[in-house]
Amino acid sequence: MYTKRIVGIAAVAIAMLVALTSVAPVMAQDISPVVGEIDKNMDELIAATEVIHEQTDAILGVEGIPDGVAAKAETVHLSSHALAHIGVYMENNIAKLDTYKADPEKNKAKILVTVGKIEALRKLHQDTIDAGDFVTTMELPVTGKAPHELVHVLIEDPDVVASPEAKSAADDIHTALHAFDDASKAMRLNLEDIEYTLAAAATPAAATPAAATPTPKGPGFEAIFAIAGILAVAYLVLRRTR
Repeated sequence: MYTKRIVGIAAVAIAMLVALTSVAPVMAQDISPVVGEIDKNMDELIAATEVIHEQTDAILGVEGIPDGVAAKAETVHLSSHALAHIGVYMENNIAKLDTYKADPEKNKAKILVTVGKIEALRKLHQDTIDAGDFVTTMELPVTGKAPHELVHVLIEDPDVVASPEAKSAADDIHTALHAFDDASKAMRLNLEDIEYTLAAAATPAAATPAAATPTPKGPGFEAIFAIAGILAVAYLVLRRTR
């Protein structure tokens, strides 16, 4: 009878050791939906770039357009060439994400590096249209003003307003620029989402929700001492009841 008690207590102790030392593997979450959103963002950026390219060309083709207007339109037009070139590199890296997403746990390091590259290119893409550095460095027809700013100047220019063809093209460019900005910002958030998801997957969640709980340590000797204590108590109880 006493032997059975010892065996029962020992079994409980062993079960506790198994529970303490067994840690479920943390699997990376599926990032496929977010990568799909990034693909969509890229499609929107390409579409906006094409509108900017085509409609600035349309303004340049308007008969009798003043040189000042033409210079602004050409500056934005040439900037769209840079957007297209940067976009190619963004697409290439996004294609890598489409490959890596099948096994995010195995490809975590590659995914994070690729996300970093895409973000760097996205920022360069955005700055090409939103900052004046590009047009100044490249010595385009109009320097010192960002292409985005030049578009706002164009839609209010009296000569553009007076020409239905030029006005329609300028309005389309303005709309495309806002679509471009929205897609670029959405891509940034989606890239951050991937980084957050992979970081969260690398951190084991607590077994039960608790506020500000200390980081759990491996059982090690503490578990062994606890189990030894249980067995020692059981042995003493056994001796006293004999």
